[in-house]
Amino acid sequence: MLLSFGALLLMVIILSVVSFKESANLQKQTDDLYNHPLVVRRAIGMLRADFIAIQRDIKDLFLADDETEIALELQQIAQMKASAFKHLDIIASQYLGPGADVDNVKLGFVKWNSITDEVIRLLREGKRQEAILRMKNSGAGGLQAASLFKALDL
Repeated sequence: MLLSFGALLLMVIILSVVSFKESANLQKQTDDLYNHPLVVRRAIGMLRADFIAIQRDIKDLFLADDETEIALELQQIAQMKASAFKHLDIIASQYLGPGADVDNVKLGFVKWNSITDEVIRLLREGKRQEAILRMKNSGAGGLQAASLFKALDL
């Protein structure tokens, strides 16, 4: 009787250990399923906000009156670009879908970034009308921005 009671106690202990390990496994899987998409969704939202802020600041450059305002706008644009790259890195590391989706967003941002740099250069050189044409919705900057926002619909 003592032997059977000991065997029963041993089985309960083994079952408790297995149950504890499986419960920890289940908790990790739940965290992965919940946190990864949530982190990616938040990063996409912040990335979208960064893109809109960059667009706004570039358009504010057209309204800047003196070099101080221009420098302030350029500084804000640089901060938003750094923030966008940070959010792109978060998306790249956490996104569970095809890597080509993230690559398309990165490539679109790099293209758009070069177009905005060109617009800033044109403004600095006094070619305001040419810069305006590039930033309009029908211009290279506007078309690339639309393409970028479409690529963000991951």
